[in-house]
Amino acid sequence: MGKFKFLGIIFFVLTVTVFAGCSSNKTEVAVQEESIAPVQEIPEQEVPVVVAEEVKAEIVQPVDNVPEVVQDAEYLRSIATVSSAEEISVDTFNQDKKDILELIDQIDQTMQSNNYNKWLSYVVPESKVYWQNRNNLNSIQERLPVKVKISSMQDYFKYVFVPSRAGRNVDEIRYVSSSLVKAVQVKDNRDIIYYTFEKIDGKWMLKLDTLS
Repeated sequence: MGKFKFLGIIFFVLTVTVFAGCSSNKTEVAVQEESIAPVQEIPEQEVPVVVAEEVKAEIVQPVDNVPEVVQDAEYLRSIATVSSAEEISVDTFNQDKKDILELIDQIDQTMQSNNYNKWLSYVVPESKVYWQNRNNLNSIQERLPVKVKISSMQDYFKYVFVPSRAGRNVDEIRYVSSSLVKAVQVKDNRDIIYYTFEKIDGKWMLKLDTLS
């Protein structure tokens, strides 16, 4: 083999080797760049924190407002027929309703236990006088669908008051005045009146219906 031919072969081999090496380095660099690129992005853990706070604010805010809206609507219904000369605040309404509902619970207990004397302690003096009157007892007896003897106020409690109210639910109150309130059940957009309460010396008491 000639000297020049031998040198040509060596040059060719070196050229191929260098070229292959360069190609390999470029490939490695490209791969390295691709693997490093995601590291430069914003960490994913920062994203959910902001989203979670936004969702919480959107859910909690309306829920907090619901009771106030409902309460305001009930308050307006409760004072709708009161004279404009009488001012009944929201705080007064809330306290009156609380006291009256507690009193209704106590009255309900007297009905369940048939405790006439305890029930009588909740009744206003005027109603006691009215329903101890013999003529009024005779009149109510004639109106009852079931014929029973009503000869005393205790009979009135047993045969008139209890059957018409036992197990009934009261939803709201309606002011006639600042010292006179109807306790009602709201049904089909109608008020069903079950009790009347009168405030005497700062205390709510049961005022019984009279004959028309």
